[in-house]
Amino acid sequence: MNARIFIGLPLTDNYQNLLAEHVKDYADHPKIRLIDPQNYHLTLCFIGDISTNVLQNVLSTVQFICNRHKSFTLSFNRISLAPAKRDARMIWAKFLVEPAFSELSNDLCQIFTQLQIDHKHHSRPIPHVTLARFPEGKPPQLTLKKIPKRMLICNQVYVWQSTIEAGKRLYKPLQIYTLKQKMDKNR
Repeated sequence: MNARIFIGLPLTDNYQNLLAEHVKDYADHPKIRLIDPQNYHLTLCFIGDISTNVLQNVLSTVQFICNRHKSFTLSFNRISLAPAKRDARMIWAKFLVEPAFSELSNDLCQIFTQLQIDHKHHSRPIPHVTLARFPEGKPPQLTLKKIPKRMLICNQVYVWQSTIEAGKRLYKPLQIYTLKQKMDKNR
């Protein structure tokens, strides 16, 4: 039996609602498919379909890596078309690149490579949330609203399983790991 797996950072309910509010104007657009806000996340490493026999190795690996990394924050940057305007097929909520995000993503991917667990790896991961998808071609005109610059506290890593139930994509957390707490510099 196989499971479709990815590792990522969750969003708070408040952040989900804030981002969902921004794209709700596109709900009736014939070519734009909005992502369910319950599925919003920042991907650290996409593994894809693996056998359930390998799943325990993945879970153990993620726990090992999380024990080595401290919690961090991400700063919201902007809403944009992605991956690039000329060949865009998604609407992203982009965050500023934070070294802690990149290091966590790269560590996960590096150890999966060593363990010979297939995965997708980006040498320079971009912290983003996919808000909507559309077919390639002429991208929709975005009506950009001002979104407050909020910090996202990243202190948990989820291992999600992607399933389809009743024709709807669902991301179910299989395991949640806590990153080490940052030390208070004033202590």
